[in-house]
Amino acid sequence: MKKVSLLLVAVACAATAFAQNEVKTTSKNEATGAKTEKKTEMRENGTAKTTIVHKTGRTTAGEKVHKAHMKAKKAA
Repeated sequence: MKKVSLLLVAVACAATAFAQNEVKTTSKNEATGAKTEKKTEMRENGTAKTTIVHKTGRTTAGEKVHKAHMKAKKAA
């Protein structure tokens, strides 16, 4: 009975370790609202695929206004 229970525990641990093939981290700058998301996915052949998405926290129009403001500030 002990051997069967140990085998079941080993299989359960291996299954949970195998299921964790994706790691996702998110960081956010509270001052600007910028958000960076990094996702690393392990493929079956052992290679890793990393995807990084960076969002500025502004709309397109807001980003244009901010860039114009920074140019004016830099020129002054």
